[in-house]
Amino acid sequence: MMKIKQLFFRLLFIGTSTFAQEVDYYFEQFTNTYKNIEDPISLSNNIIWDDPEYQLQIDMDFDLLGATLTEINFGPGLGGDLYNGDMSYTIFPITVDIADRAYNDYLDNEDEPGGLSPISYKVIGEEGSQILKIEWNNVGFYEDESNSYYMNFQLWLYEGSDMIEVHYGLSNVPDNFFNSEENICGFFAVDFTTEIGSGFTLEEESGNYVFGFNYLDADWEGNFFTSVPENGTVFRFYPEYAMGMDEIESVIKMHPNPATDVLYLENDEQVLTKYQIVSLDGRILKTGTSSEQKIQVDISDLNTGMYFVRGTKNGAHFTKTISKI
Repeated sequence: MMKIKQLFFRLLFIGTSTFAQEVDYYFEQFTNTYKNIEDPISLSNNIIWDDPEYQLQIDMDFDLLGATLTEINFGPGLGGDLYNGDMSYTIFPITVDIADRAYNDYLDNEDEPGGLSPISYKVIGEEGSQILKIEWNNVGFYEDESNSYYMNFQLWLYEGSDMIEVHYGLSNVPDNFFNSEENICGFFAVDFTTEIGSGFTLEEESGNYVFGFNYLDADWEGNFFTSVPENGTVFRFYPEYAMGMDEIESVIKMHPNPATDVLYLENDEQVLTKYQIVSLDGRILKTGTSSEQKIQVDISDLNTGMYFVRGTKNGAHFTKTISKI
């Protein structure tokens, strides 16, 4: 059984009976320089960890799938899995089974001093528009007995917009190893009365990232990442009510969303922009290249539904979700 499924069924066993109000989320992907957090607060405190169970109070307003989170708990499970207090809501920046690079299963040295993979956090910004940043630095993998492989990533939670971002830094993990680690990204709620989770997952299909609403039950089969996202990759997830907020700055801005007949891509710098309209199953429906200040895309012939807009601008890659009505 897949690791993520095993963990999911553990949640069903120990959780309480609650469920989330459904909220629509959108996805975009872009590139930005990865920077380590300056002067963070340590959670691991130089202690060797495998399945950490830290607790972090959230002293800002942040909603996930319609529910207010007041605390974040790490684990139990994979090292990058986070939950609210009663474990009915969860965020997975990654689902790989990570561990401190000093951890040795044979020596059973968990909780001993000498950690090499600090987990830390910092809250920045002013009240009402704060960002909680959690960082996993130089993390290794439980299945890597030689402790040769490492990766760096961060989770950002935005007050006000309830936006979620996952930032990827340097990594030396080979594709064949990571592909076997069953990684997806996402967040969901668990209904312990029906034993079904529902929420949003980011998976990989035919070399492309695919984001959408899923039911996670015994029949769910994930399409896992085939490699660690490149250094500087950012995955952004934001609820429908956050669209149009000033803090949602993007590589490229689009409007209207939802759209009926015409979609506009704002290109104030008037640089060469390449774009594609892609269906959720990966079919390329429209392509274009333009340096116009306002790029006009005719979508009148598309069926009602969700689509991805993918492209490049100034060397940065972007993927955004649009709704055609």
